[in-house]
Amino acid sequence: HGIYFNNYNVKVRKYRDKEYEDIQSPNILDLFKSNGNNVSVISWPNVGYSSFKYNFSDINSVNIKDLFRGIVKGSSFYMLRNIFKYLNVLRIGIQPEADNFSSILAMEILESKKSNILFMNFNHLDYVRQRYGINYGQTSFDALRDIDRKIGDLLAWCDNKNILGNLTLSLVSGGSPCECKYIININYMFIKSGLLSVTKSGRID
Repeated sequence: HGIYFNNYNVKVRKYRDKEYEDIQSPNILDLFKSNGNNVSVISWPNVGYSSFKYNFSDINSVNIKDLFRGIVKGSSFYMLRNIFKYLNVLRIGIQPEADNFSSILAMEILESKKSNILFMNFNHLDYVRQRYGINYGQTSFDALRDIDRKIGDLLAWCDNKNILGNLTLSLVSGGSPCECKYIININYMFIKSGLLSVTKSGRID
């Protein structure tokens, strides 16, 4: 899809946040939208400046400049209104509070039926591993259990609101590195097999 890393292009050696315009192929978000769905995203990666109905950008920094940039990249008025509304819950860039905030937004969108498709990303495990390393076992397990608990709480809330029966939930996992003996670099295999090529500027043909 053209995104090698969230904010560092290893081919071009140019540092900047990757946005939705950098994605070079149609994706599942586009597919849902093209079929007439109202798609909303909460802390979903690489959706800055996209046109989805409610786009709450991932605000992962306490830096005022980064906070402002995150608000501008998303649905600005919607983000600002909810940031002020839930200041007692939200601590910008701090986990698990940021994921707690995401859960509250998801419940609000589901209850008000503002969107019929919602993509949400929990960042707690990435947050822990980026700060303490992949071998920091108990902290990683605690973060994983916290995410598991949040999913359970969300399902219980949906059941209590009588919307669980009409809800399709897809749960996927990825992003955080893990300890392993062998690694298959699939893009390298594709290149060696002539299944894809990369230009000097880093664009996939």
